Amino acid sequence: MNAEKLKSDEKKAQIQNESQSLKEKLLELSARKGIDNNTIQLMEKEINQLKGNLSELESFVIEQHKLGFNKALQQAKYFYKIPVDEGNFDVKKNFYNGELIPINEIPNEDAT
Repeated sequence: MNAEKLKSDEKKAQIQNESQSLKEKLLELSARKGIDNNTIQLMEKEINQLKGNLSELESFVIEQHKLGFNKALQQAKYFYKIPVDEGNFDVKKNFYNGELIPINEIPNEDAT
């Protein structure tokens, strides 16, 4: 989950950088082409709406991921009688080289 949040944060930063770059290019073009302030404001409003849509979609994807994980966990509990609520089950651990270790101890190149 940490890796997904990191990817999401990186994607957000990339989009914000691209948005700022677009605004700068827009201002440059408007100076060259004589685009009025109202047009610039409309374009900025549209950019902000797109950012909001992106944020909503990111939240939706994360929520769907959580729901899918919980569904799989409940099915594992039901079908395979895995006692997920006894304390032995830890979602912050994963198998690496045949051992169950904390995810943050797995080298980054092998974390996927």
